[in-house]
Amino acid sequence: MIGDQQKDVAGNIAALEQQLNEVRDALATRPTTNDAAVSAAFAQAYSQQLLGLTQAYTRLQMNTQNTTSPLIRYGDASPAQPVLTLKKALPIGFGAGVALGAGAAFALELRARRRKRSEVAEVAEVETAAPSAVPSSAPPAAPSAAPPTRRSAAPTVKAEPTVPPDLRRLQQLYRESRTQEQARPASSSRWPAS
Repeated sequence: MIGDQQKDVAGNIAALEQQLNEVRDALATRPTTNDAAVSAAFAQAYSQQLLGLTQAYTRLQMNTQNTTSPLIRYGDASPAQPVLTLKKALPIGFGAGVALGAGAAFALELRARRRKRSEVAEVAEVETAAPSAVPSSAPPAAPSAAPPTRRSAAPTVKAEPTVPPDLRRLQQLYRESRTQEQARPASSSRWPAS
């Protein structure tokens, strides 16, 4: 880039010197009808002006490399890209990690509560089913004299009294079946086999 500027300056200086030589030649071929002292004074003044303009032009050409920017912009500038620094990334990552951890903890807690609720419901079903099968020690009630308000089409069958199942034994069987279900691979019908 500097070499190109030096070539431009050298070309401009050569052109100015050629113009100066042409002026000197024109002055030399001019008739001497005028006073020689006046002509010499004008020639000296014009040569001083030309020399001053040449020096100013050369100085301007040499200083252009300092005044112009080395990059040239073509078209509109694109918007600035955001810079992700460690100072920004750490709090964002920490916040995302805390949010994911809280979500996972909430999901695990919800799962544990549902499991406990289903176990309590199953135990309650077993407890409510067991007393109905237990024979009461009181004598059966005498049939009432009033006719029943609703008659069913099916004949009534009296259930024989059975021995109530041991609640602890049922709970133990339930736990064993749960561990067996968890141990075997689950073949879900919801997901198609691939």
